[in-house]
Amino acid sequence: MKKENVEKALGFLTLAMYYHNLAGNVLCKIQESNPHIVVGSKGIVDKYDEITKWSDFRVLIPTLFLFYHGLELQLKGLLAFHNKVDTIHSLEKLLLLIKKEKSFPPEIITVAEKHIDIKNINLFLKNFITNNKLSVDDLYMALRYPTDKKSSRDFSYLDLKYKEDKIIPYVESLIEDCKILSQKTGEYYSQFRPLLGI
Repeated sequence: MKKENVEKALGFLTLAMYYHNLAGNVLCKIQESNPHIVVGSKGIVDKYDEITKWSDFRVLIPTLFLFYHGLELQLKGLLAFHNKVDTIHSLEKLLLLIKKEKSFPPEIITVAEKHIDIKNINLFLKNFITNNKLSVDDLYMALRYPTDKKSSRDFSYLDLKYKEDKIIPYVESLIEDCKILSQKTGEYYSQFRPLLGI
């Protein structure tokens, strides 16, 4: 394996681990916050921002973007070991390329399938995709922008907000997946450190 391929791959994988670490930390805060919709009443209104700062309706959407961006970086990083093109932004295409390689950790592929293959995606996210007439690749865009590329259609985020404690199992699943992705990535790329002299 070429040293420059390993260096490029480690760059992608390290950044992916940073994104998954941040996403996992925010998801833990959502889990701990016991999310509830807060209806204004005397005394609560003044504390609204503090009470709801980790609620799903305030932080889940950007956190999902962090998670999916980390997933894209991770898949590109794995492909970079084999000098594959890193200009692809389609998660579905990246997953297909990853599945063709037999040397990657199966746990990473399983987690990627869970979040990219529409048959496996969590119901909250699947409803968001379906109700907004998106593909998984469009989902990634919809987590960044409130409209489609032409600004001709607005997205509705209600499927991802105000779920209170119903969202917690999904949040817990994402936390576990962030841990798996970071751990298995670290284990996989540690075998290449001697090539880099680290």
